[in-house]
Amino acid sequence: MSTHSTDSVAARLKEKGIERVLIVDDAFDRPRRTDLAQNELADFWNELPLDSPEQLNSLQEPLNSIPASEEEIDDAYVAALYDQRDNLGPLQKAYDRHLRAILGEKHGHLDHLIAGLRNLGLDVDSIGTTPSGDHHPAQLIFLDYYLGEAGVAAAVTAAQVAVRVLLSHYTVGREKPIVVLMSSRDSVNELAEEFREQTGIVGGMFYFVPKSDLLDRVRLLLTLDMVAMAPPQGHLIQDFVDGIESKIGTVVPKFLTDIKRLNLDDYVYIQRLSLQADGHPLGDYLLWLFSAYFGHLLFEHSLVTESRELDKMSFDDHIPGQLVPSTQLTAMYHAALFDTMVGPLGTHPRQPKEVNEGALPHQEQSASPELEEIPSESQDAGGTTLANGKNGEGPGDNGARDAETLPYFKMGDIFQRSEMPELLMVCNPACDLEFTPDDRRRPKPEDTILFIPGKLEKLQGYPSSAPPRTELFVYNGDSYRILWQPKQLRAIKYASVKDWLSEHEYVRVARLRTPFSYEVQQHFASNMTRVGVPVPPPFYRPLQVALYKKDDNGNIERLAIAKSQEVAFAIATHRSERKQKAEEKCVFTTGFVRTLQKSVSEIASQPPLPIEDELEESKRKRRERTNERIEQARQLKSNVLAWREVTEIFAVPISGKSCWLVSKGIEVGRNVHTDGRWSSTALLVVHISESQQRLEHLNDPAYEDVR
Repeated sequence: MSTHSTDSVAARLKEKGIERVLIVDDAFDRPRRTDLAQNELADFWNELPLDSPEQLNSLQEPLNSIPASEEEIDDAYVAALYDQRDNLGPLQKAYDRHLRAILGEKHGHLDHLIAGLRNLGLDVDSIGTTPSGDHHPAQLIFLDYYLGEAGVAAAVTAAQVAVRVLLSHYTVGREKPIVVLMSSRDSVNELAEEFREQTGIVGGMFYFVPKSDLLDRVRLLLTLDMVAMAPPQGHLIQDFVDGIESKIGTVVPKFLTDIKRLNLDDYVYIQRLSLQADGHPLGDYLLWLFSAYFGHLLFEHSLVTESRELDKMSFDDHIPGQLVPSTQLTAMYHAALFDTMVGPLGTHPRQPKEVNEGALPHQEQSASPELEEIPSESQDAGGTTLANGKNGEGPGDNGARDAETLPYFKMGDIFQRSEMPELLMVCNPACDLEFTPDDRRRPKPEDTILFIPGKLEKLQGYPSSAPPRTELFVYNGDSYRILWQPKQLRAIKYASVKDWLSEHEYVRVARLRTPFSYEVQQHFASNMTRVGVPVPPPFYRPLQVALYKKDDNGNIERLAIAKSQEVAFAIATHRSERKQKAEEKCVFTTGFVRTLQKSVSEIASQPPLPIEDELEESKRKRRERTNERIEQARQLKSNVLAWREVTEIFAVPISGKSCWLVSKGIEVGRNVHTDGRWSSTALLVVHISESQQRLEHLNDPAYEDVR
């Protein structure tokens, strides 16, 4: 083991303020009689000198008592024996011979972990199934997934209770520890996220590691190096989330109290004096007003301190990805972009019910849209563009009658063409679209509804056109970007737009929220200023991974990868495209890195091949190359700094090219030849390709209108 690697990890732990570690495992529960077989107790008892009262009295001294017979040895006496296991006087010999090994083996495998942690200068404490507040607060907690019999639900519940009790002793998020869930069963990796959600720990302050990794010194150092990157940023985020959880309970009653203070007159005045003349619906206005007020109470009033702390944050170090980043981020950003509950296009909400029932029916979307080119202006059979268009016919003669038949649009309304990758967005100014169903503000059938076309493009790689773009649109469980085409504007006369949309099979599926719709509109208007909008988060997509090595004869051998560890993911951000369009970023999860480590360890464990003088030249060279690989694997196996590099973000090579993660150690490529033409000198070759995984998590009722 490299002393430099150990010192490097110890220095990082100290820098991040990680000094105390707590290990929670049922192996540390006080032993009971049931932990011992009957013959072990009998052998222990039979070796005790019980021939005289003097000898009997001497046996009572260490524990202040002695059972009258072997059958009367109870849990308390076994626990007392264990507690005094190194100071048992006349009982010592019998204990060491018959009970020490069996009572100590429960946590014997964890002694290696404790020794490894203490070797890094950490203060280590250990407790069993029922934690209390007696121990010193720790910055890092290792928690066994099963606090009891493995595979039993009650043992998982005990672990959840234990971590909640432990976390309850930390008053604020910035003091809370990093929790590392551990288990001897690798299958627990698939249950770790559910455990995190049920215990309320913020992702990034929670990790899962197999116990086998903690018993290997190199992998233990890598695990500690990884978790040490979480604070202090993870503490601040935990503090922010905890703040929301604690304060939302007080904000909701105040919010309800405040909106109940509005009386009927307030609603009358809002509708009659502010909205009626323009035709703006009252419900739509109140949803905006109430949501803005609730956001003010919670985020702008109650969480000022926490949000300002987050404003100061800067992530200077990459944190290795244990799992593909949360897809919840995609769902949240999609909700910020679009209102998907708009329903089908209809007339003004204040029209009588029998009129509104004549709204355009909402058509179901195809599950597998064909991506085709959007029709050009010359192919447009209905409306036309401003430049050379022939607008629809048929203005009405009476304002009230027109209001009964004309559809009610809102700026940002998104229409999707059935089974086609084509969208239209209404870009008229919001105030120009308002009208009333009476004569106060008549709609004008001769006016024009302006649509900016958009084309769906799979959200992978870099965009095929310049802005304006909307970087996320979910359709049938897949993620797309919308490439807006403001120069191909469609202008349809108001009087005929309803029929035109129906004829071309466009249905309203969403509404692009402000200010995102304004950004698209600004591009059309060629305004000198640009609207600043919230930057889209990074988007992730999984990659398929295959792993290869060369055998002793120079043949290519594909290595097995556990399904739960066959994970790598590509990262696309709006920033990266400006710098280097030919590259995408990629990250291997820590589970896959463990697979790489195990593969290197297997190569390193091979004995060198003998090289006799009488060997043919070709065989000699093959054996020499094999021995070089074995020696290289032995050096790489314990090189913590090199493995740290493997967990970093790296640029994915284009098809047919490759790159090195560790010099002559691991080569990563797309479409790398794995037949006899492979001339790589790498220990391992990782082949990546696109995954077919879909975003099924977004196929829920909230997204029906998108689908």
